[in-house]
Amino acid sequence: MSGGPAGAGAAATGSRRTAVDNLLRMAAAAREHGRHDEAASCCQDVLRVDEGNAEAMSGIGLAFVGLGRHDEAASCFRTVLESDPNDPVALAGMGDLCMRLVEFERAVEFYDRAIAADPDRSGPHVGRGTALESLGRYDEAAESLGAALRLGGDDADALYMLAECEFAAGRPRDALHFFGRAYGMSAGAAGVAAAAMHNMGGCLSALGRHGEAISCFEKALGHDESDWDSAVGIGCSLAAMGKSEAALVQFDSLAEDGPDEIALQALLHKSRILEAAGRGDEAIAACDMAVELDECNAAALLRKGRILARSGRRLAALSCAAAARHGNPGHRDAARDAAAVARSLERDGKLPWMAPAAGGRPCKGPGGASGPGRAPQRRRRRQEARRPGGGRGAGAAPKTRGAGGRGS
Repeated sequence: MSGGPAGAGAAATGSRRTAVDNLLRMAAAAREHGRHDEAASCCQDVLRVDEGNAEAMSGIGLAFVGLGRHDEAASCFRTVLESDPNDPVALAGMGDLCMRLVEFERAVEFYDRAIAADPDRSGPHVGRGTALESLGRYDEAAESLGAALRLGGDDADALYMLAECEFAAGRPRDALHFFGRAYGMSAGAAGVAAAAMHNMGGCLSALGRHGEAISCFEKALGHDESDWDSAVGIGCSLAAMGKSEAALVQFDSLAEDGPDEIALQALLHKSRILEAAGRGDEAIAACDMAVELDECNAAALLRKGRILARSGRRLAALSCAAAARHGNPGHRDAARDAAAVARSLERDGKLPWMAPAAGGRPCKGPGGASGPGRAPQRRRRRQEARRPGGGRGAGAAPKTRGAGGRGS
């Protein structure tokens, strides 16, 4: 018979264990969907019936990481690690906390300990790969992310991050493969799909397959019509294919309608195409338009200066380099360009006693309150009236996903 005291006790224990397991599953699901308060509440309910439950204490710590309550998160993880220094969940949680605090080296150390404690969990491998990518150690990051995929199967985040590592390590063909797999898993997530397709275009462009790249950029725009980076990619691919006039039309459109950062990129690309076509004055005019958007933009000032120097107008080139250095004192290219032009002028005995210094007034940057900053404000108001909601600015290559994760 099982109806005696022992049987009743076993049934109560089993019921309590089932309730705890259900609460922990609910906490994990809530955390996965970003509902960190709910996850913490579920774990606190576990501790009410099982005071020493390490998984619940670590779960509260993970929820606090998500909520930005870093000191409380660290306290939860340390409580667990005092009882068991090799608890893999708490160790991985400390790694996650270090990532939030931008302590990537320490994060790698905690993830290494978590993997040593339980090598079959995919999460710490993903975390380690993320930390190593942030440190620029792309080959090691790719190895960790590959291990995560072998253990946990295809995961869109891990695939995407692995693709980014392969691209950064100079392996666009491998990156293309992984971006394609990530895209295949992105159904219903327009932002992720657009970013993955954009980056497939970037990989194809790096491989010289510009026609296919344009197709990818167009598909990315189909997922997200405000994907300005893909619109820039189309112009760059057209230029690489020798379709200069079509590229100029694309960049003119972006310079008119895009956000300031995209307009700057478009104008600089336009200046390159025009200079290559022997249209130096038009190339300089494009740079001047870029400087109107951001009077301290070193890329625009230096591009103009180099065009001037190549056309023999070295004093004007020196003025541009001096203006770039004035607005960006630590910019190495500005200092190098200024020194190179000055040496050239000195050799020819044409160096003036004082180089122009861009008027000595402070730079306002895009949309500044005075000087050339006023025109971008007017242009921005016009485009906002035409395009409700605006658009996304330019991102690094490869483009990171819009929901959490990641020029010319």
